[in-house]
Amino acid sequence: MIAALVMLWQAAAAPSAPPAVVHLDYSWLRYCYETKDPGCIAEKITPFDLAIINKEITEGIITREDDSYYDPWVPFPPDRMGDCDDRAASTRQALLALGVDPKAIRFETGLVKEPDGRQLGHIVVVVNLDGKEWVLDSKTPDRVYPPSKRPYSWTPMATESPNILWSIP
Repeated sequence: MIAALVMLWQAAAAPSAPPAVVHLDYSWLRYCYETKDPGCIAEKITPFDLAIINKEITEGIITREDDSYYDPWVPFPPDRMGDCDDRAASTRQALLALGVDPKAIRFETGLVKEPDGRQLGHIVVVVNLDGKEWVLDSKTPDRVYPPSKRPYSWTPMATESPNILWSIP
């Protein structure tokens, strides 16, 4: 009995471990992507985490429009210059480095109607967390949203699926 009380007292007196603090800034995300450090893997990713990742990637890459058909998708471009495809590639790679299942991540390409009436091609990342989809979009760096709640006119062109690399809806 006394031994049990001593163990309870020691357990109560021992400081509890501080909660894990996850740093989701651009440089840390890039580090995780480049090093594949297993310490980067998160126990659970939340929509709040997705919003931070979206913001950090969007603000971490300086916009450079590239209208070339053969524009390569460069995750975490060394010069930090890129467009929506570079941001989408960076976002996907960051999510993979944090331990998100690759089957839960897909790209969607579409046309966005601009205020002046032009339609421009755009690419976003869609992540499935616990059965709910979230769009990570460089046009809305301050938030993520379900695909049905896009804040602009979106005409889907193609989506990546597990069975077909690109399918036209």
